[in-house]
Amino acid sequence: MPKLHTMTKVVQVFPSPQSLIFLRGQTAYMTERGFETTVISSPGPLLGQYGRELDVRTIEVPMRRDISPRHDLMSIYGLMRVIKALDPEIVEINTVKGGIIGLPAATLAKAPIRIYHHHGPSALGYSRIQDLAVIASEKFSAALSTRIFAVSDSVKELAEDSGWWPKGKACVLGGGSCNGVDSVTRFNPSEFDVSKRAELRRRFGIDIDATVIGYVGRVANLKGIVELQQAWHQIRPDSPNTVLLIVGDEDENDAVSIGILEQFHTDSSVILSASMSDIESAYACMDLVVLPSYREGLPNVPLEASSMELPVVATRIPGNVDAVMDGITGTLVQPRDVAELVAAIRMYLCDPPLRRQHGVAGRERVQQIFRREVIWEAKYHEYCQLLRKRGLPVPEPVGDFT
Repeated sequence: MPKLHTMTKVVQVFPSPQSLIFLRGQTAYMTERGFETTVISSPGPLLGQYGRELDVRTIEVPMRRDISPRHDLMSIYGLMRVIKALDPEIVEINTVKGGIIGLPAATLAKAPIRIYHHHGPSALGYSRIQDLAVIASEKFSAALSTRIFAVSDSVKELAEDSGWWPKGKACVLGGGSCNGVDSVTRFNPSEFDVSKRAELRRRFGIDIDATVIGYVGRVANLKGIVELQQAWHQIRPDSPNTVLLIVGDEDENDAVSIGILEQFHTDSSVILSASMSDIESAYACMDLVVLPSYREGLPNVPLEASSMELPVVATRIPGNVDAVMDGITGTLVQPRDVAELVAAIRMYLCDPPLRRQHGVAGRERVQQIFRREVIWEAKYHEYCQLLRKRGLPVPEPVGDFT
């Protein structure tokens, strides 16, 4: 008779179905190793779309992204009922807002393993009341979780040193990030030969011999767009064959001033593009990538750029310091310091061999500690260790793997 396999049930909770992108490839990997995933998220077409793509069961529970005590209590009750009915061994709650509503629900449902997967810190520094609320939510989530997955070492250090999380409760999977980088089939420069790069540049209206400074991400104040515009204003006169390519959508919740946007729109050397599903094509057009942000958890952009053998100029803040090795895979500058930003960009514009050297080193580093399979394997071993600590059976692999 064929051997029967008992699957260990895992519930992933995401307040927004957009975040299910972080499970791409991961659920199939875990299924082969005996972990059956169910995803709970807010209603919407994206939930069904990702459910079909990931080949997992999805369940709708309304959850708001903003804080709303009445709606949040309803979400906690709805989540608790679903989790209790599913009776999983592991519940993994994603994002800060997910922790606020998902961890109480998982605790009330008596889930034995409750993981708080922290994707990055919420905004701090706006008001004392807001800061206290953020800190309280972190302490609350840490208290209700049995394990914390931190998105990066610097975020883990920040949370522990600030007293938000007890030391020893959090870990970082691999080098960090939520789902690693697909350095083989997507962010692989060998997939883009000279002719394909030329074709992609024509798609953006970029000359084949131009040097392209790239920015990828939300067009928002927190991303350092103001400093980027100011830096570009200084760089452009001395760099006539240089183009600034900005790929991303305007963020209505953190809108950049109309004046800054107008300067970009009226500058013939600036190319603005909406966000792209095939963002690797945009990277293939670039020579270096800039991320002058004020706050990050562990940004995907520097890792994707490094995987595409591009040097990265980023700010020296938690998250970025994990993604970029200063002087090895890129250059770190102080946030809001336009002069440092200009100097770092000019250094790469004037030194193509250095761009190449840092780009190659970046790809090697991504493949070593940020590759998707590295993150998945680390999570798999964490799951198994947590099951053993609780005296729960560890599933046998369904498929053959090494």
